[in-house]
Amino acid sequence: MSVLGKLRGRSPAELTERAAQAAARWLERRGIGDIGEPAGERLTALFSRADMPEGPAIRGPFFAAFDDREATLAALRSVDATFDATLRDRADRVLQGRFDLLGHHDLSFGEPIDWSLEPVAGLRAPALHWSGIGFLNPAVAGDHKLVWELARHQGLLALGQAWWCTRDPRYAEGCARLMDSWLDANPPKRGIHWASSLEVSFRSITWLWILALTGEAFPASLRRRAVAHLAVSG
Repeated sequence: MSVLGKLRGRSPAELTERAAQAAARWLERRGIGDIGEPAGERLTALFSRADMPEGPAIRGPFFAAFDDREATLAALRSVDATFDATLRDRADRVLQGRFDLLGHHDLSFGEPIDWSLEPVAGLRAPALHWSGIGFLNPAVAGDHKLVWELARHQGLLALGQAWWCTRDPRYAEGCARLMDSWLDANPPKRGIHWASSLEVSFRSITWLWILALTGEAFPASLRRRAVAHLAVSG
């Protein structure tokens, strides 16, 4: 379909919005505009004054099972007697850097994890503004869905669950280390993990659970970084 054909029938409001989005992408690719991790006044503006001293926290009810930890653990064990061992095994494999994703078993993304690596093809997606990455081209990023699957952070979620259930500090520390690593490697708008709004949404949902599970086991500075990224994601 021609460009004129795509534009035909669209309202002036939609055309204006699309033009603004295209202009924003063009500017961001040149280092201008709403890019990079929020810091300084930009970070401060994301939080209310009440949140500033110690950083944001999850407030109010999040999920009913969190209200009575011992009762929840007893219920889980009554359903599955191997619950504790299975959860620990999965979390331990994440700490070892081993992942089962999309039919692939025991994948390694390097040590430390290279969040842009597709380990089957041995390709690394370029560290460009998301709009400049041809992720649908296997020669550029390999199987991009495999790269995205890792960054849906189900492995980090397993660590958060293991911490909540066992209070073993290894799991909270490992989860915090991996999230910090991901934040360092994927500043807002840059890299393959910002190229799909669906992936941003899945990751955001997972992070809400991770923050609720880990609570104050995460350093306040890391929680602030995570919530700042959530704000940009939104």
